Amino acid sequence: MSSYKAFVSEVAAEAFHAGEIRLSEDLAVKKIHSFWLHFDALLDHDSRRRFHTRAVALDWQEDLHQKRRALLTEKDYLHVQRQKAERYLMTFPLQRRGEGYEFIHKSMFEYGVVLRIVQLSQKSLPVAILSGSCELLLSFP
Repeated sequence: MSSYKAFVSEVAAEAFHAGEIRLSEDLAVKKIHSFWLHFDALLDHDSRRRFHTRAVALDWQEDLHQKRRALLTEKDYLHVQRQKAERYLMTFPLQRRGEGYEFIHKSMFEYGVVLRIVQLSQKSLPVAILSGSCELLLSFP
């Protein structure tokens, strides 16, 4: 989950700099380098790989009826995997909606910004930059 926390903090920081609580997908792709931006493509790739591995494992079965019952079509398998991922991702504080990313609540956005400030403080940045960041956060409506 550390990669997701890093992603949340980066999205929050970029949205904060833009004066928003949401971040457009275009801006996210330009500013953030995270595999979470490509989650759908990675899920499809992994699901296809698993599907073909399973198909090869079932090839040894001689009973055609058993094969057909045990193996979904690739399209159906991908659909099931996407649905499972969607249900899981719905529990996350950052949601992909429309053409961007939104926090489910302002407090989650604030948590992401604070998380980013904490991450920056661990990089030994000058105190002036960190206190400036905190002042900006407190002034955000």
